[in-house]
Amino acid sequence: MDNLFELASRKQFRYSLNKGTINTEDLWELSLEALDRLAKSLNKELKESEEESFIKTRTVANKTLEAKFEVVKHVINVKLAENEEKAEKAKKQAKKEQLLELIGRKELQSLENKSIEELTAELQNL
Repeated sequence: MDNLFELASRKQFRYSLNKGTINTEDLWELSLEALDRLAKSLNKELKESEEESFIKTRTVANKTLEAKFEVVKHVINVKLAENEEKAEKAKKQAKKEQLLELIGRKELQSLENKSIEELTAELQNL
């Protein structure tokens, strides 16, 4: 994948959006929905440019288009993995907070179950 991004930076890939064009670094700032639209557009363009021929070789434009499509797919996959990681982290944090709350309740319940003498002794030790 490193070679792909080297190619993208050396060839100064530009990607067409509704708002104009962006460069490879700007892909990271796009939402997944915008990246999906861009990938679909590139895929459509790629399919349209690949008329079946048994004697013609792929053109430089086709190779560039394929590389752009691969770059966009890579960015999408990385962002999806990051989103999944964030969701997992949030889920773990929520579970941790829930457990801490339950521990607090159990500690309070444990204190409430102690006798007056035990509570007084514990108070004097403070």
